[in-house]
Amino acid sequence: MAYAVVAAVCIAAVLLFIVFVVRQRNPKLRAQRLERLRAKGQKSMQACLWDRAVRHYAHASKLAAGAVLADAHRQIGVCRQAQGQLTEAEASFEEAAKAADQCGDRVTKASALRGLGLVRQRRGDHSKALAYYDQSIALSRELGDRLGEAAAYSNTGLLWQTAGDPDRALDCFRQALSVFQELGAKPQLASVLGNIALVHMDREEFDSALEHLNQTLEIARQIGDRRTEANALGNLAGVRLAQHLPNEALAGYEALLKVHREMGDLDGEARDHVGIGDVLVRKGDYESAAGYLAQALKAFLRLGIADGPRKCLFGLRMCLTALGPKEFSAVCENAKLEPRTVTELVKVLELRLPAPTAR
Repeated sequence: MAYAVVAAVCIAAVLLFIVFVVRQRNPKLRAQRLERLRAKGQKSMQACLWDRAVRHYAHASKLAAGAVLADAHRQIGVCRQAQGQLTEAEASFEEAAKAADQCGDRVTKASALRGLGLVRQRRGDHSKALAYYDQSIALSRELGDRLGEAAAYSNTGLLWQTAGDPDRALDCFRQALSVFQELGAKPQLASVLGNIALVHMDREEFDSALEHLNQTLEIARQIGDRRTEANALGNLAGVRLAQHLPNEALAGYEALLKVHREMGDLDGEARDHVGIGDVLVRKGDYESAAGYLAQALKAFLRLGIADGPRKCLFGLRMCLTALGPKEFSAVCENAKLEPRTVTELVKVLELRLPAPTAR
């Protein structure tokens, strides 16, 4: 009886293998399966289910060739970038660019270059990022791809904003905005409106910032773009904090933290922790603030996001001043920051603290 069961299982396994091989070798069935995988990948990305999307596109890449293969690698790069996994994202964008070169798919090549630029920008390598953006702009212009060119300008604006040149950033964003408006590209339009709002926030032009953010939020909700909606909500909370409305800001960041956790966005979670920490500093709750900011710092260091740690330093410095080194260090270690990192952090923050005045 046992032998019969084993034999039946073996026969079933062989039959399944034969069916798999037939499907793999039959061009029509292979193409159908490939399209199903790509559709599932796109649907998962829209729902911010990044790991699931990566699995679908990874399977698709085994069946694909040419431009479809290049696009599968590019989509994996987008997913990994959204998760803050910059090393994996960079590798996927490089694979996409390589596959695009091999099949002459210059549209995907330009998009992969933009992805590589954004990864380099988030790592703090601005010269390399700008080189990638310039290549993408030139290639898109050759192709007459106005949407791709505008997307590269939008990314370049982010770079100039990070570099502390708001005028050049705003110029790039406005060039992109006019094209997105003309072409009716709502996802890109929502994103660049949010970027323009950030420039106004940096300049403390809060009315203009709120106007652009509310436009972003409206478009993002219309098209179901959850990532852009989350970014807009976070920036709205930032405006409320800058306007000295801490309770409204705290509620906004706490709600947003839940959204980013559902999305699996580790970078977003870390930035929410910074926002919550900054609000708690304003409210004088330094112990809780230090815990949130230490969690954010740990995440930024692990993800390799260049501009992240800098966002934590002001709040952490205030917490160190209020709590003293011993209590501050204990709170940071309770937040799972490595003791060696805590020691170095205290040294850095103390160097920036003003010298005590004589009484």
